[in-house]
Amino acid sequence: MLNQKSSRDSKAKLMNMADLHLGIIGWGYWGPKLARNLDALPQTMVTMVADQDPYRLASLEVNQPWVRTTTQVEEIFLSDVHGVSLHHL
Repeated sequence: MLNQKSSRDSKAKLMNMADLHLGIIGWGYWGPKLARNLDALPQTMVTMVADQDPYRLASLEVNQPWVRTTTQVEEIFLSDVHGVSLHHL
C-alpha cells in the first residue's frame, strides 16, 4: 500500500495543465474499478467523483484525499475536469 501511495504522490506532482483530469459519476461497484484503470494511464488522473450516497464517498475522501467528492452531480460539470464517465447512481 505504501508503494502505491508514494507512486500516486509522484504522479500527482507530475500533473500539469496539459494533463487530462477526469470525473466519475457513480461510485458504486464499477466507479472504483474504472478510476483505478483510468489512473493507470499516463498523464491521466481522476480528480473528482460524484455520488448521491455520501457513505460511498467517505472512504474515497480518506484513502484518496486529492480527489474532490460531491453528492451534487452538477458540480462535476461545473468543475475543471476535461471528461466525465457516467455510471448508474
